[in-house]
Amino acid sequence: MATKNCFKSAIRFLIILLPIASWAQTTVTVSGKTNGDFGSPIDTIVPFVHGVTVTGPSIITITATGCVTDVGVTGCITPNGVSFNATTTPLQEAGINGNPDPNLDGLIGAFVPANIANDPNFQPIDSTKADCSPGPCINPNLLFLVGASDTIRVNGPGSLYLGIDDFIVNDNGGSHTVTITVTPLGDVFQVNYAANLSHGDSVINITNTGTSDGDNLCVNVYAFDPSEELIACCSCLVTPNALVSLSAQADLISNTLSPSTPDAIVIKLLATDAGAGSCDPARVSFGNLAPGIRAWGTMLHALPGTPVTYGLTEKDFLNGGLSQAELTHLTSFCGFAEANGSGFGICKSCRAGGLGGAKQ
Repeated sequence: MATKNCFKSAIRFLIILLPIASWAQTTVTVSGKTNGDFGSPIDTIVPFVHGVTVTGPSIITITATGCVTDVGVTGCITPNGVSFNATTTPLQEAGINGNPDPNLDGLIGAFVPANIANDPNFQPIDSTKADCSPGPCINPNLLFLVGASDTIRVNGPGSLYLGIDDFIVNDNGGSHTVTITVTPLGDVFQVNYAANLSHGDSVINITNTGTSDGDNLCVNVYAFDPSEELIACCSCLVTPNALVSLSAQADLISNTLSPSTPDAIVIKLLATDAGAGSCDPARVSFGNLAPGIRAWGTMLHALPGTPVTYGLTEKDFLNGGLSQAELTHLTSFCGFAEANGSGFGICKSCRAGGLGGAKQ
């Protein structure tokens, strides 16, 4: 490997980016020669392979199989790569791996923001090399190890590109077969509130639109009081086209983790694929989030005049931006309630059918 000759050959190419629809899956092949011009020294330039383009916040799940061969390594090299003394591989250039590189010839990727990937002069090669002209290209800081499997969360539109953690590739052979699944985060996390609960009830009505290939969904429910404390959590199984409901008074504030009963609450809904298992709001990860819920909530508002009277309105739940920190907050606090609440802090599950809020 270290004695390979170094030379460069420029490659010019045109790539058409196609956006991936909701809950989509695609498969691409990444040749063992796909170095993307990363690392040093290089013997040829083989651009990274376009994997998928997303139009908004999404979860991208990547799985890979296959076998790459390299003259410097004996046998089949899996997508996880092998340990090898080399200078400088793509992941070493990115500052991720040291020497030896434990992932030589492994599958690597880069998620490129849309403002760069959609530029008509974009090339999926190393932005620090002279061959990136006129550019833009891929900054090495965007590289990450995919290996046999990886799940990434992206906060906006862009494109995933894939390559091999190697720099001298002319004598490489084989390829990795990569399956990419995209879960848009547009509606998996929804937020609303209920107020004036001492004067009447508020209700939440939820349906499953069937977006997730017609799968059943777990709608995980988290209720917070105005001082940011989780007071209750639970989960509802919602089949496609079904309608289920919760009462704020009867379900969300009737068995709180804290001794007080709040007059107002924040309600957060998080949808996951039900799969073959049971629903558990404390065991949610980015990997099992699933789109397809719609939810509506009623709430009471004080009307002008004396004595005070209350009017009832209904509002759609709004999509929220789910961060890793927020997901960890929701699941860890709910897990605490499940483990240490002695039954308190677990709200009642959904009932079939819709409800309408009422004033007292």
